[in-house]
Amino acid sequence: MATEHALITAAVVLSAPWEVSDIRFDAEAKRIDFDGVVSENGKNRTLRQLQRP
Repeated sequence: MATEHALITAAVVLSAPWEVSDIRFDAEAKRIDFDGVVSENGKNRTLRQLQRP
């Protein structure tokens, strides 16, 4: 796991089986966006997929 991924994982308190899969930094907007992923039954699910009603 890359150092940046470990830092975001710790900052948002993700724990196994979740992991950070992508990080995007936008200096102009002053924000960091990230995606998390978990593997369930051989399929990857993202945080966004789990938030949808």
